[in-house]
Amino acid sequence: MAKILYSMSRQILEQVQLDPLLSLHLRNIKNQNHTYPHSYKVALLSIDLGQDYLFYDHDLVNLGYAGLLHEDQRNSKVPAGILSKIFPLMNKESGGINLKRKDFLQLSDLSQEVREIIQSHQSYKQNPIQERKVQKTPEIKVRYNNPEILFSSQILALCELYESLKAGRNCKQVKNKEKRIHLVRQNFLGYPSLVDRLVQR
Repeated sequence: MAKILYSMSRQILEQVQLDPLLSLHLRNIKNQNHTYPHSYKVALLSIDLGQDYLFYDHDLVNLGYAGLLHEDQRNSKVPAGILSKIFPLMNKESGGINLKRKDFLQLSDLSQEVREIIQSHQSYKQNPIQERKVQKTPEIKVRYNNPEILFSSQILALCELYESLKAGRNCKQVKNKEKRIHLVRQNFLGYPSLVDRLVQR
């Protein structure tokens, strides 16, 4: 992970993870897949970049939520309509799914700001050349005009792109930092100044 410049970044992310529903959700995904380490790094780096631009605490917290949940929300293979049900599923609906309503967070559980950050961040980056074919659900790319959402979405997109290249997540791993930054500049569609801030880490 890139160097964290502000000690407060970890404290903010720790506070975000104290949310009871989020804590339960993260505990479940830790046991089910490998997205958590990636999402944690993206969230922490996003908060740290936000502090470069003097984000309000509220906006830093939103970045924490969005970073922790962006990957899991996008790749969930369980229909949102099923996960959103309060009552027990009918047999034909369950199909072997053994989930309760509040075991997992969905976009509908989050604040509007966090939802919009997660929904729009994909529009600010291209996927680097993939090392292997990866089947993904087609994504609807949207953007919002709200300045806070626009900027936060770009930060999230940049941090996800950087961490994916560093770890080789769904793309060829790039260990050399200079090459990694070069690819980031090629594939990031947001403000170039954000990449300049990232290079300082």
